[in-house]
Amino acid sequence: MSERDRASFKVNEAYHFLDNMWDSSGDEFVYNFDAYLGAARAVTLVMQKQYDGNDAFESYYGDAREVLGENSAASVLLELRNHTQHRDIISPVEHTVPVIKSEIHERGERYHKNNLPPVQGGYNRTLHKLNLPLPQDVTDKLGEESLKNFKKEYAEEHIEIMCTAHLALLSEITERNPASW
Repeated sequence: MSERDRASFKVNEAYHFLDNMWDSSGDEFVYNFDAYLGAARAVTLVMQKQYDGNDAFESYYGDAREVLGENSAASVLLELRNHTQHRDIISPVEHTVPVIKSEIHERGERYHKNNLPPVQGGYNRTLHKLNLPLPQDVTDKLGEESLKNFKKEYAEEHIEIMCTAHLALLSEITERNPASW
């Protein structure tokens, strides 16, 4: 693997687990969600390690980090990752819902431009929501404004939709990194 492929590799790894999340339930969903959280977190860590000392990256990443910090889903998912790595598992709430491809597109478009997982139209599907309230160690790390924005924007959304939007943002940050051009 070449130097410039490392962050993209982590993005693709996160997409792998996200795709698996769309098609799983029960413990299998929890395994995939936990793996997604770890892979998604690794994207920016790998970029920072790979481009440490590169002036173009340092300038760019300051702005990218601010964008991530202002994104309530990114902040919550980061703290959920820390929770799952150091404290406990996350037990989502399962919902069996009728899903139509256009509905997923419509809801997902509120959060990102593309990269929706393939969905076959017109059937029941198990989707997942976070079990609220969030764990105390997660809420303690988030500011009031971030929690308020998260509740407004994502609290009632399915985890699969939230992670799709999150990964689209991480993918865009990786693709726009001027040090990788």
